[in-house]
Amino acid sequence: MVRAILKQPGDGFRARALTRKPKSEKTIELASLGAEVVEADLDNPDSLKQAFQGGYGVFCVTNFWEHLSPETEIAQAANMAKAARDVGPQARCGWQAGDRAADGG
Repeated sequence: MVRAILKQPGDGFRARALTRKPKSEKTIELASLGAEVVEADLDNPDSLKQAFQGGYGVFCVTNFWEHLSPETEIAQAANMAKAARDVGPQARCGWQAGDRAADGG
């Protein structure tokens, strides 16, 4: 999603990428392409609220394969949804989750 937004120059939007690893190669690459990189953690609702602050929209992605836990994925998804609700971006653009979260395992 970030790369797609970055390919639309002049549309008035700036891509903000959230990461737990601000010094990773992928994060540095996104920043070099023009993304605003913000450190946040899906297990830390306050960090999500801070990262969502001032954004127009939110596209959330969970990473089931990192922890292999449907319960963790659901909790992280809830954290993102609540943070977006509490901060109040103008649009909630979308959601992507692993297949296991949808059916509970």
